[in-house]
Amino acid sequence: MVIMVINSFIFEFAVWKKAYVLEGPIPEAPAANTGVARRTWEKHVNDSQDVTYLMLALMIPELQKNLENLGAYEMSEQLKDMLQQQARLERF
Repeated sequence: MVIMVINSFIFEFAVWKKAYVLEGPIPEAPAANTGVARRTWEKHVNDSQDVTYLMLALMIPELQKNLENLGAYEMSEQLKDMLQQQARLERF
């Protein structure tokens, strides 16, 4: 079930060209306030927020409560860990 949800998220975000936010954490803000670097960083932050909100909106309340303080990448990693733990339990 969780893997279907993750795959669904990735498909939706790929359509919006926001799937890249699930590939790694948000980088540090650029030290110098250079135009292009700053706009690129701000886009990453904004896209991550959009993805985070959508992921939360599609979750059951129990998951929302546990994951609401995470960003999109961290949330995705936590869901993967939960899936791996569930798979281990089901094997035994």
